[in-house]
Amino acid sequence: MAAPRGRRRPHMHCTESCGGFVIRRYYTRQEKREWLEEYAQGLENELKAVRERIGELKG
Repeated sequence: MAAPRGRRRPHMHCTESCGGFVIRRYYTRQEKREWLEEYAQGLENELKAVRERIGELKG
């Protein structure tokens, strides 16, 4: 799954405090659902803009 827009992946690499190991945090079901809802809303907005542009081109 891609990282949510506007946020970096919630894991980091720190050679000083963790000895070079990658610490990974998995998304909760709620975080996944929220991200998907935001993504769906973005797609709906894009579709609306495309339909408006088609209308403009038609006349």
